[in-house]
Amino acid sequence: MCDSAGVSDFDRLRAVLARGGSSEFFLYAFDLLELDSRDMRRSQWVDRRETLVRVLRKAGDGIRLSEQGSGGLGA
Repeated sequence: MCDSAGVSDFDRLRAVLARGGSSEFFLYAFDLLELDSRDMRRSQWVDRRETLVRVLRKAGDGIRLSEQGSGGLGA
């Protein structure tokens, strides 16, 4: 959960989960480590990120692409 400024708000998350959820609740995707049982960790980060973007085009509102990725941490 994020506040009105887009900053993660753990207390708000706890409150929403206690009430059974909300349409405001979503996950941020940063990286793609596995796809269709294939380990993606050996792929370059930029390749994983491009694949993640394609995968998320088909996803619903419950998952969003993080504007900031891991910036190439790991290979």
